Amino acid sequence: MSFIAPDRTGQIGGAVRRYQVGANIAQRQGCVASAGNTVGASRAGARVFTRLIPAGGHWCTGTYKGKIIETTSPHCEPGKACPAFVGILKVVGTFKFRVEN
Repeated sequence: MSFIAPDRTGQIGGAVRRYQVGANIAQRQGCVASAGNTVGASRAGARVFTRLIPAGGHWCTGTYKGKIIETTSPHCEPGKACPAFVGILKVVGTFKFRVEN
């Protein structure tokens, strides 16, 4: 899948901005009902590509609903105390896809 990045991401001052992509469906036995991925740094206006891969199995059949969100977290130097938080800046977009047998 791809989307146009509305903002620059990566390390920006004391923060790290990222795009998180995720999709899910109601949980069922024997299949993967959700997948997510973090997108690497990009510039504003760039077309960003990512893949959602069902970790540890195969997709459940049905319609998955997903979101692309922009998050921020602190940029921390190794070995130094760092606050542990992730803030959601905005929902960039939503999407759906269908998996059939």
